[in-house]
Amino acid sequence: MNGQATDVGLRTMDLLTIAAIFLSPVVALLVSVIHQSWKEKRDRKFLVFLTLYSTRHKVSGNEEYVKALNAIDVVFNECAAVRAKWKEYYELLNQPQSAAIWADKYAELLRAIARDIGYKNAIDHQDLNRVYVPQWMYSPDRSAQHDGT
Repeated sequence: MNGQATDVGLRTMDLLTIAAIFLSPVVALLVSVIHQSWKEKRDRKFLVFLTLYSTRHKVSGNEEYVKALNAIDVVFNECAAVRAKWKEYYELLNQPQSAAIWADKYAELLRAIARDIGYKNAIDHQDLNRVYVPQWMYSPDRSAQHDGT
């Protein structure tokens, strides 16, 4: 009877070992796919944020800014806070508003996106107002050589 218990115990251990050998790569693949999906989603969110943040000094006529705004509903489809701020900002876009109201709504949108991608309170009003725009970028003759200022 002692030999039978050992045989059953060995069979169980053998089956568990075989299962582990076959399941380990499957589990590793699933973890890798889930991580890659999460990373791609975060990268898309970061790209929208970076585009909107880096073009905040000149949005009029900026195609990248327009593309980033139009991607918000898709990229942030699971973030109600960002989509609500985008809706508020969108409603102002074609209405005559003061620059201060427009800038405040845009700042609220950027802060909501920053919070969603993990910057929490790292981006504040002062950061949004600190923009470097060299004079040569908006001179009538942009093709002229500039001195880096």
